[in-house]
Amino acid sequence: MTIKKGDFIEVEYTGKLTEDNALFDTTSEQVAKDNNLHNPEQTYKPIVICVGQSQIVKGLDEEFVGKELNKEYNVSLPAEKAFG
Repeated sequence: MTIKKGDFIEVEYTGKLTEDNALFDTTSEQVAKDNNLHNPEQTYKPIVICVGQSQIVKGLDEEFVGKELNKEYNVSLPAEKAFG
């Protein structure tokens, strides 16, 4: 089954900068701990979004469409489709 706009999906992710591979965000508590980014006040768990509703970074939202469920993907986004 492939993802389409309007589908609700659960997403686990780890965001890294392309230039130096520095981690800036993750849904994994262990990954956060391993990279000295752990915040004990943050809840680490997958997030649920509705694809195509701008509930996540634009580039990722677009990348989900057409992807298969329950697979792991590596995605590189240009700045204008990420955080600028």
